[in-house]
Amino acid sequence: MLAVACCVGAPRIAAQTTPPVEEGSRVRLSLAGPDEKRLTGTVAAVGGESLSLVAGGGRDTTAVPLRSISRLELSRGRRSMEGGALLGGAIGAGLGAAGTLVWVASSCFKTGTSSGGNCPTGGTAAGVILAGGAAGALVGVLVRPGRWVRGGWTGLRASVVAGEARVEIGF
Repeated sequence: MLAVACCVGAPRIAAQTTPPVEEGSRVRLSLAGPDEKRLTGTVAAVGGESLSLVAGGGRDTTAVPLRSISRLELSRGRRSMEGGALLGGAIGAGLGAAGTLVWVASSCFKTGTSSGGNCPTGGTAAGVILAGGAAGALVGVLVRPGRWVRGGWTGLRASVVAGEARVEIGF
C-alpha cells in the first residue's frame, strides 16, 4: 500500500550518490549521450545533483548533472621523466637494433657477390643502436602522458516519478 502511494502520490523522490571526489581534484568525465562527450578539468564543487567543473585552466565553471556522467576518472599525475626515458630508450634501442639487422641482412648477404655489398661495420651498427636509444629516451622524457584511475563511483541512481519507478545505472 505504501509503495503504491509513493509511486502515485510523490512528485519525485531521488536517491543519488555523490561521486568520490573532493574540490580541487583533477577529473576526466565521460558524459552519456549520442555523441559521448568527454570533459577534463578541476572540480570546483560537488553537490547532490551536479558537479561543478573548471575546464581547461580557465575560470568559468560548468555544472555537470550527475545523471549525465557515465564514467569518472581521477588524475594520479604524470609519468615520471626517468621512467619515460628508460622506456623510450629501450624501445628506441630495440628499433635501432632491428634496423641494423635489416641493413645487415639486405647489404651483407647478397647472393652472387663476393664483396658483401655495403656492409656496416661493428662501430656503425653500435652507433645506430645508440642513436635509436638516445632518440627514444628523448621522446620518453618529452611525452609524459597523464595517469588516470577510474573512480569507484558507479553513478547508481534511483528515482520515483508520479506513475513510474526508474533505476538508472551508469558505468
